[in-house]
Amino acid sequence: MTGNMTEAERFQGGQKIAEIFGSRIKAALLMPEGQVTKLGELAAVNRGARFFVTSSEQEVIPWLLA
Repeated sequence: MTGNMTEAERFQGGQKIAEIFGSRIKAALLMPEGQVTKLGELAAVNRGARFFVTSSEQEVIPWLLA
């Protein structure tokens, strides 16, 4: 995916992640450094999802495997 996401789109994306996946699966989103905010992650996690947003593959792999 290319382009920039607004904060509203990040929030709505987090809501949708929680709605679709709930806590059934772990999902992660890798974004370019400097574009990561935790708004979408926070919206998803507060609704029961297991979702992680980061720019670091080294950070996300252990999280997914845990």
